[in-house]
Amino acid sequence: MTDSASFDPAIARHLDDAGGYCFPTPVQPPAPATPAGKPFGFHGAMPVASEPENAPDTDIDTDTDTRPDNPPAFSLDSGEFFLSVLNGSTDCIKILRRDGTLEFMNVNGLCLMEIDNFAPFKGKSWVSLWPEESRYLLTDAIDNARHGRHSRFEAPCPTAKGALKYWDVSVSPVNGLDGVQWLDTMYWTCCTSSDAG
Repeated sequence: MTDSASFDPAIARHLDDAGGYCFPTPVQPPAPATPAGKPFGFHGAMPVASEPENAPDTDIDTDTDTRPDNPPAFSLDSGEFFLSVLNGSTDCIKILRRDGTLEFMNVNGLCLMEIDNFAPFKGKSWVSLWPEESRYLLTDAIDNARHGRHSRFEAPCPTAKGALKYWDVSVSPVNGLDGVQWLDTMYWTCCTSSDAG
């Protein structure tokens, strides 16, 4: 018999309070305050794939060819590309500065954390948003990321609207040209608690 207080992280990780998936409604994602061409420490351009040596010789104008098998080249420096990747995740993804302050949260993160407007949270200490008894876990994880190491922990933290949720959190360094420039946190709900009284 399963205790109603126990949870299955594999099932609960993407469920909201009502037991449904928490996918965001279409909103304008918050834009990070970074140089437009260098978001989140990702640098360099994606090389355009060359034609295989045995490819048939054609006279197709590649500038106007819009066939699905010939997608337009794009650059990994594209801020829009990376925002699309981050916002495409069903996990809560945050980008922190090296000092542990919030710089960005993806759209589904705003949904999972019940945040209507990211602006008041931008620049706040990530650690300060967690209960006192869990803060050492975050401090250690941030320190590890600054030194190029990954961390993972589980802890409870209420959402912005006060719903207690248990989170499985991973914190990773994001390297730039000069070493670790950003910290990436990704977490999801392990379970959702509500007042049974």
